[in-house]
Amino acid sequence: MSRRDSIQSRMRRMVVASCGFMAAVLAVTLALVLVYNGQYKNLLYNVTTASEFNQDFKENIDLKMYYYVIESRYSEGLPIQEVQAAQALARDLLDSTSQKDSLQAVTSVLDLCENLEEKIYQIEQTQSYDSRQMQLENNIYVLTALIQEYMYNYLYYESVRLNLLLQQISRQITAEILLVALLSAVLIALLARYSVRLSRSVAQPVVDLSRRAEDVIGGDLTVREPVRSETYEIRTLSEGMEQMIARINAQIQEITQKQTSLRKAELALLQAQINPHFLYNTMDTIIWLIEADRPQAAVEMVSNLSSFFRHSLSRGEDIITLGEEADALIQITDDGAGMTPARLEELNRAIASGERVGFGLVTVHERLRLLFGPPYGLTLSSREGVGTTVTVRVPRRGKEEA
Repeated sequence: MSRRDSIQSRMRRMVVASCGFMAAVLAVTLALVLVYNGQYKNLLYNVTTASEFNQDFKENIDLKMYYYVIESRYSEGLPIQEVQAAQALARDLLDSTSQKDSLQAVTSVLDLCENLEEKIYQIEQTQSYDSRQMQLENNIYVLTALIQEYMYNYLYYESVRLNLLLQQISRQITAEILLVALLSAVLIALLARYSVRLSRSVAQPVVDLSRRAEDVIGGDLTVREPVRSETYEIRTLSEGMEQMIARINAQIQEITQKQTSLRKAELALLQAQINPHFLYNTMDTIIWLIEADRPQAAVEMVSNLSSFFRHSLSRGEDIITLGEEADALIQITDDGAGMTPARLEELNRAIASGERVGFGLVTVHERLRLLFGPPYGLTLSSREGVGTTVTVRVPRRGKEEA
């Protein structure tokens, strides 16, 4: 199967084959019709002409010669023109006749007409009335009777031939109808088979291609083998779809890598912001402890701060998991003054929207969301005069899984 075997070319071949068959059938039928029509018209002309000639030839010639012989006042002279017209008609029939018996009959008519013309002139030269009467009865009447008889024979032969031709035409038409019906049935069967094959070669790949499109819509972006089809357009469409899916996968991987790099960059930025803020708060707390005359607590805090940085430096990691932190809590509660409901709502709204009303809370919340996703982060609850609780929501998995 050619790679460029398109639906259009296959349909064109089917149409050309059908039109070629129909054109051949019509051409043969038309040729036969023309041949039979020519033969039929020729025979019909001969029969019709001979019939018209034979209707009144004998009576007309006999009557005119009788009036001439008896010298009647009704005499119009010798019927020479009528005899010559009969000769011309006989020659015309001779030219258009092909059957042997018909040729012999019309040849005899022509010879008898020439003989009749001679006998008419012979009567013209005869003076005796009795001799004229004898020639009229023995020559003229006999010749016109013979001419009429041979013309009847001609009509019989041509009528028989016409009847045979009609029968032949009828048989031929019947045979042609049967042949056309048979060939049409064969053509219809071939076209039906070809149409079914064409339909299957188009329909099934289209179904497979539609299912493939549904899988892609459902999120299946696995590159597969293109749909197999004998049709060039469907093969091209399927190959193009798989190439498009491959490019989409490549773009998704590229975007994922870029997003990962972006998250790392944002996390590093937040880490860079958190570290100074953490150190500032810790140093500020140590100052408050010293000013509050709590040196032992300040010493412990300095020691813990030192241990924290030593641990960070020794591990060389930016992120320390809860499992690595010392006996740390997910929920931190104090017994301070607490917050009013309006202030609590303001802080929770700021944390959710990223509004910078409090640098530490919002930053930590964003860091947790960058690490673990939107479901995780900080939430606050507080009662005025009772205390405040900060809840840290993180997944129960290690950093490598985050």
